[in-house]
Amino acid sequence: MTTNAPHVFYISKAEKNGQDIDQRTIGELLGTNIKDVMVNNINYEDYYQIPGAVSFPLKTIYPGLLIGAGYTHTYKSVKKSQDKKQAEPGDFQLGFFFDHTTGMPVIPGSSVKGVLKAVFPKPQEQKEIRAEKEKYLLDIGKNNLTKEILSSWEVIFFERGQVFFDAYISAFPVDKKIFAEDYLCPHGDNIFKNPIPIRFLKIAPGVTFTFQFMLKDWNDNFKAQHIAGIFKQILLDFGIGAKRNVGYGAFIE
Repeated sequence: MTTNAPHVFYISKAEKNGQDIDQRTIGELLGTNIKDVMVNNINYEDYYQIPGAVSFPLKTIYPGLLIGAGYTHTYKSVKKSQDKKQAEPGDFQLGFFFDHTTGMPVIPGSSVKGVLKAVFPKPQEQKEIRAEKEKYLLDIGKNNLTKEILSSWEVIFFERGQVFFDAYISAFPVDKKIFAEDYLCPHGDNIFKNPIPIRFLKIAPGVTFTFQFMLKDWNDNFKAQHIAGIFKQILLDFGIGAKRNVGYGAFIE
């Protein structure tokens, strides 16, 4: 069942600032898919596809993808004691990023660019770190990426009018679910104390995102598809989004 996901997530029951989302509405949100999404009578995929862009699809794997966790999401708090409060059980307690126009999840182009740029060697970094980054990039660049090109990486890869578009959902799992729920269980200062679960929304495993770029050739030996190939491998190796240190944000082809 298709729904207005950001409305459900952020402002459903607006008189309570999005609090107390009932179980029926949660089920509607978790069952969202792209089948019937239209933007001004334009099919969802046609709306996102950029003519002339270099693109490639990547699929999320378990445990999924978390984007926009830093956004504020209002939840209802209940008194735990006289001086402490905790979230109402069942409320989502982390933010999430939705495209303003379609209401569907996207990976912002700025986030894509930031993750890719972080892998390249910076002058202020330690010599050992720069050397490891250079070795990694030359390895994945194979015979097309040379030390000479890498020495001017910022201009070649990220300037010259190179454009990083939002990555959009282009396919979904057999069960057609884009969203899933998950929990954090922090123990706080006392590791022997029972944790209070923190519920949050995520992109489910098996959802395919198409990444798009408008890239220019550098020369006859280092073309736009070579740059895109390096970007693709970086995303496969490093992932994107929050909580990557515990497995979120990883992709497969």
